[in-house]
Amino acid sequence: MLICDVLDKNAAVRPRKNAIVCGGRAYTFACLRERTDRLAALLDSLGIRRGERVGILLPNCAEYYESFLAPLRIAALSVPLHPCSSLPDLESIFKDCTITALIMGDENFEEVREIIRKLPHVKCMLINYRHGPLFVPALRENGFRPLFSGTDSLRAGKKSSVPVRKSVEEDENAVYVYTSGTTGKAKAVVLTHGIIARRGANRRNLVMGEEDRCYTLGGLYHNGKLFIGLVWSLYLGMTFYSDPEFHPLRTLDRLHYDQITFFHASPFHFGILAFWEGFGEIPPLPRLHTCLSSGNRLDPEIKEAFGKRFGLSIRENYGITEAGGLCTDGFPHPGVTVRIQDPRGKEMGKNQTGEIVVRGAGMSRGYLNRPEQTAEKFRDGYYYTGDVGMMDEQGKLHIFSRKNNVLSPSPWQEAIQKNRFDLFRP
Repeated sequence: MLICDVLDKNAAVRPRKNAIVCGGRAYTFACLRERTDRLAALLDSLGIRRGERVGILLPNCAEYYESFLAPLRIAALSVPLHPCSSLPDLESIFKDCTITALIMGDENFEEVREIIRKLPHVKCMLINYRHGPLFVPALRENGFRPLFSGTDSLRAGKKSSVPVRKSVEEDENAVYVYTSGTTGKAKAVVLTHGIIARRGANRRNLVMGEEDRCYTLGGLYHNGKLFIGLVWSLYLGMTFYSDPEFHPLRTLDRLHYDQITFFHASPFHFGILAFWEGFGEIPPLPRLHTCLSSGNRLDPEIKEAFGKRFGLSIRENYGITEAGGLCTDGFPHPGVTVRIQDPRGKEMGKNQTGEIVVRGAGMSRGYLNRPEQTAEKFRDGYYYTGDVGMMDEQGKLHIFSRKNNVLSPSPWQEAIQKNRFDLFRP
């Protein structure tokens, strides 16, 4: 089932259940569908058409859900962007995917507007004011000045009697996810509506259901946080919890008071939770049954310390933006094929080291505007990850290193030393 159909189903089956809780706001599934329809109608009225790209430059917020879904509602594409990106990086991405509209927060609006003014393909901006009107349009015709007359089409505007909804096919492009991997240079991974549906249906070797409450730490622009958190919650009908910023005390309060059952974070967050000395007594977390780490290798030292402090085990997800979720705790998900190959392409046997090559239903169709890299990495129905590892006798994948790794280690130790968790937003 495609993601917009899933939204409609949830709104019909569980209308009063919270879909998202973040930043002091909570929207039910019925409210989420209504807000998504209104935002989709606004984008359509501003001239956004099928196949055009809508950038999402937002911190984690309750409005992220509708911002991601509304472009898909009108057969446009969503492009999640890192809200802390440098201005040169943003300009490069805007040009690369030729964005037509930008949904952004009120932070750095003036600086971003100067970039947008130089790009003739951008029609409009929508500014999400956290402490005032929401989603105020700014049009090219008026120099991208916010239109405060008529302001909030979501809160104060009239509900459309006929929601704008355009049909899409599974093989139509839906999302561009920018990733640098370990190369340091961002490129867009192309995902179709069908790929999103298959990733949303991937249970990742976990037992989960609509009664669960998913809490994800980390920016929703990130592939793992977006799909394991927001998209997966929608497909399962779970309530999705997030926070604009990370602090270990706030996280512990969320886990305890909101009775979270599924906690998803990165090794960075688990490292701080395991070793930070600012906690008092750890409250009981009887409903929390699954902790899942993604985004990087989990240090065994972190896993052990977290287990001792919280009495909980951390499960580890292995996934890649280009191929989706692949393994949990080293064991491939149903429908995923993992091979180990030598440099000549020969498949290696058990306990032999080589490059990890994968295939699965959630695999991307390639990179935007990069045919040579697409041909190099996507071959013979497989994606060549660049990761080095081996498969043992039990069929468990062990990952040892990355090829051409230019990334620094996770900065959780530095965050603890400085006691400044807002400086790091992995």
